[in-house]
Amino acid sequence: MSLRTKIFLSLICIAVIPLALFGAFANATSTDNLVSIERDALRSGLDSAQRVLSDVQRNLAGYIHDYTQWDELHDQVVVDQPDPVWMQINLAPETPTSTYNTFNLDLLGMWNYKNDLVYSAGAIDEVTVRLKDVISSATKTEATQTRLLSLGSDVYVVAVSAIRTSAFTDPQGILLVGRILGAEDTASIAALTGYDAALYKGARLIAGPVTQLPLPEDNELLDAISNDQYHYDQQDKGYALAFAPITDENGDYTVTLVIWRSRAALETSQSSLSTTLALAVGVGTILAILVAMVLGGSIVAPLNQMAANADNIAAGNYGQRINVQNLSNDELLTLANAFNAMTDQLAQRIDELKYKVDEIDEKNRALRIATAKAEEVARLRGEFLATMSHELRTPLNAIIGFSDVLLMGLGGALNQAQQHQVERLKENGNRLLTLINDVLDISRIEAGRIEIASESFAPAAMLERISEQMQVLAAQKQINFLTVISPSIPPTLVGDEKRLEQVIVNLLSNAFKFTDKGSVNLEATCASSETWSIAVRDSGIGIPPHALDLIFEPFRQVDGSSKRSYSGSGLGLAIAQQLIQSMGGKITVSSELGKGSTFTITLPQILADNTALQPKSQQQGA
Repeated sequence: MSLRTKIFLSLICIAVIPLALFGAFANATSTDNLVSIERDALRSGLDSAQRVLSDVQRNLAGYIHDYTQWDELHDQVVVDQPDPVWMQINLAPETPTSTYNTFNLDLLGMWNYKNDLVYSAGAIDEVTVRLKDVISSATKTEATQTRLLSLGSDVYVVAVSAIRTSAFTDPQGILLVGRILGAEDTASIAALTGYDAALYKGARLIAGPVTQLPLPEDNELLDAISNDQYHYDQQDKGYALAFAPITDENGDYTVTLVIWRSRAALETSQSSLSTTLALAVGVGTILAILVAMVLGGSIVAPLNQMAANADNIAAGNYGQRINVQNLSNDELLTLANAFNAMTDQLAQRIDELKYKVDEIDEKNRALRIATAKAEEVARLRGEFLATMSHELRTPLNAIIGFSDVLLMGLGGALNQAQQHQVERLKENGNRLLTLINDVLDISRIEAGRIEIASESFAPAAMLERISEQMQVLAAQKQINFLTVISPSIPPTLVGDEKRLEQVIVNLLSNAFKFTDKGSVNLEATCASSETWSIAVRDSGIGIPPHALDLIFEPFRQVDGSSKRSYSGSGLGLAIAQQLIQSMGGKITVSSELGKGSTFTITLPQILADNTALQPKSQQQGA
């Protein structure tokens, strides 16, 4: 092999091998750093998700702590035999406005001052055995105690509190409530942390996503439980998984929390890094070949100096340069200059690579900060909605319930003036409850937590029922109300009857509210073989042209001033539009100032298999 060939091969090795090794080392180090950052993000996500589960317990404890300071509840536990009618109204699952249904409970137990169980619903017997010490000591502590409790195939959130007076004195009886952890809790975790989440008991899924995401292996779930520590699965290209076993206060396993994190950003960063390193190696190789090709002659002595300098460069001294002042041979001078140029290019590429790595690290730090801020905002929003649900809906239900009690005369006969005032109290309570429900509905819709049912129903019967309900409003305002149901309407359709009825009632209520004279019409017909429509027409005040595109926005009203003539939250039409769109339909509006408005609902015509119900063609007027 000629000296020229040896020099050619040697220069290629000297230039390319260090660059390749550095590229491989940088690629491996950066990949490890990205994986480590991803693991830190997963751990942070698990911590945030566990805080959400803790918030679930604290929220339940807060609700029950306030509820157990109700004097009427206290009156029931200081006697041997509580009033069964009172318990049926306020505690029983069969009563829609009871505590059981208000707090979405799955078990409830109440003990009197003798520590005798006087009312129960759900698996209270097994809970009593498991929480015997907590129940027996509940009257001795002011704090409401919460537990995660594994019963059979379910995991419960349980709260126990002593029953006191409204002045927070005289602890006598005990109230225990609980609900099953489920899809609502994983949805809350997903909404507040930004991670898809699931709950497993052992290797069995309790709640969470089961499609389009890599499922955890049974052995990974069991390893996380047996080791009692966080476990990570970063093998899948699309998603990384993290596991955290949740234990109760005794350290016993209750449930496993699993979260998913998309690896799209990691894949993009790794691809960009690999491309940059490949380019650096390619450029270095080309430069080495060019330098070797311009070599001429076989002068060995100067090459020894070059070899020594090359050794220094290979050792990491990228500032090393070959002195070309003593070189008279054109070929060696060219070689030295080319070698120096190659070293400059190598240092530049390494600096660029370091800059890219630093840039990726900075972007990851910014991403972690933005994620933390988003999680905090989501958590505060969730706390606000949960607090509003308890603080407003529960007392409003009590006000409405007590108004009904007074109007039924259970508290004594009312004179005409008193009855009128109580009726006004009930009417305004219902109105305020409707506004609160609208706010919660729009929040659920925005969070994607509204589910649309797909069940058979009779559209004619539904419209007749709504028409009968609206007759009262028509009579109160002394305006004509006409309902027209076309014979072409099928006897049965498939859809969400409850949500559709909610939308129609909202549109009719608006029509009556903004119509002082004239008429309101409800019309249903089949626009084609694929769709059917419902129209609400009124002869009211109408809508200005500039407001037609705004009325379906949340909290929007045509008259938004504090002195407007018509009250309302501005959420009804926004909720109606979102619900109809979720059903695959649309709402359109046409209006003229002073002449009235027409809201038209168009829905897909999904026929049911059951054709036992026959259509009714009729007209109703008032």
